[in-house]
Formats: sequence, structure tokens, C-alpha cells
Amino acid sequence: MSGREHYTKLCLESIIKQNFDRAFEILLVQHPDYHYKIKFNIPKNIVINQIVSGKSLSSKRNDILKHANGEFILFVDDDIIADENWLFNMITIAKKNDSDIFWGTAKPLYEEEISNNLIPFEMYIGGFHYDSNGILRRKGLIGCNFGIRKNILHRREKFIESLGRGSTIRGGEEVLYLKEYIGDKILFIDNAVVHHHIQKHRIDFKYIIYNQFNNVISQVYINKIIGEKNTDLGKDVVVSLAKSLIPQKNFVRNFILSIYKLFGYSKGMIKYVLFSGIRIK
Repeated sequence: MSGREHYTKLCLESIIKQNFDRAFEILLVQHPDYHYKIKFNIPKNIVINQIVSGKSLSSKRNDILKHANGEFILFVDDDIIADENWLFNMITIAKKNDSDIFWGTAKPLYEEEISNNLIPFEMYIGGFHYDSNGILRRKGLIGCNFGIRKNILHRREKFIESLGRGSTIRGGEEVLYLKEYIGDKILFIDNAVVHHHIQKHRIDFKYIIYNQFNNVISQVYINKIIGEKNTDLGKDVVVSLAKSLIPQKNFVRNFILSIYKLFGYSKGMIKYVLFSGIRIK
């Protein structure tokens, strides 16, 4: 994307400086409309190749699957900074456990301090496992830091391109990829850490509403594809709405957030369930 050279430079620097002496390849995926020219002193064990890919995140990931060499493929976003032992821990622990799909930890790197009134909603911002107090709050796969073994058994054998940033539905492509994996060799690697930049526009309640609205739509779509009942998701949305009515410190914000989740569920059900014959591919 335009204007992200600064993030990309920090990301590449952190990967180039990894405590990892084996040979590996970095695939820098360029947007068709924006091309970065970033120069580094590259160690002998690292090769950097650049490819131009489609505008959606899923199409970029699929092109990586086509071009990547080696036993494992690791995916990171351009706005992360990896700890110096990130690569060693990801590869070593994945190999030791014979994992097919694995993911590390993402910690938030806020570009401005999060206000106290947003702290109760912090994890709804998305993109990290630990909160700002250093407490592990979730363990699921997050797309800014995960890896796969090449040529695993998978129903689709690629990421669905109707999900993900720049696609029909924003987000969820890595969640569906995990659900369509044929096997059980998955692993959360807590000590494979990246720090995920949380830009200023995301540290805002309006963004939280927007993000959760789209997450619910994405979940409706994913459930339809994998054959899970969306009625259970609907019950969860209604329960969260009911709980938001209980008098509490953040009553208004909880209520507004729950209303938008309900809107997202309704939109997803109408668009991707009632008319699924022409929507789902």
C-alpha cells in the first residue's frame, strides 16, 4: 500500500537481523500500483526476491504459495517488527512438533497511547494476542504472524480470494484456511513474538465498531462455506446484546457495539445465506 514504506523497512530490518544461521528466502510482495525500493546489507544466508501480486491480501498469499521455496512458508504483515529469535522459534518448534499450520504471538505496538475508556474494548481492535498490560488474552491464529508446511493436505489448497483486505469481505481468510485444513497438526507458539503496529486510526471506538461489524459478516460467510450453523452465531450475538443492557460502567458503548454486531449478522445472513446460491463459490 502507498505510504507504508516506513513499516516495510522496519519489518525487513527485523527479519534480516534474525538469530538464524540457516539459509532462507524473503518474498517481498509488491502491490501492483506501488513499488518500494528499499536497500539493505543482506547476509549471505538470505535471499530477497520481489513479486508483484494482486490487490487483495488473499491473492498475495496465494502468489506466495506459488513462488515460495523450502519446507515452511511464514506469513507476516508489513507493519510488524519481529523479535530477534522469532524465526528460530517458529521453525525449530514447528519441526519438533511436526506441525502443518502454526502461529506465533502478536503484541500491540501502539502509535499513540490507548485511552482508559478504550481499555475494556482493547481486544476488539484486533491484530494481537496480548493486551497493553502484557496479559495473554487470546491464543487463536492471527494473520500477521503464522506459518504453514508447504504442500499440506488442504481442501482448497489456497486462500479463498473473496475474503481478506481488498476483497469482497474484509478479513477472515486465514481463519477459513485453517478450518479447511485436513489434519490436526496445528500449534500456537507463544515465544515466537512479533510486535504489531497499531496505527492511530485503529485506536478509536469507531474503528472497533467497524471491525466487529465486518468480523461478524466474515464469520457468517465462513460458517456457510464449512457447513456450520449460523444459528449458534446468531444466539451469541443476541446474548451479547442482552448482556449489554445490564447496567455497567460502559453501558452505552457495549450497547452500540452489540447493535452493530447484530446488523453485521443480519447483513451476512441476508447476503450470504438466503442468497447463497449466487454468492458462495
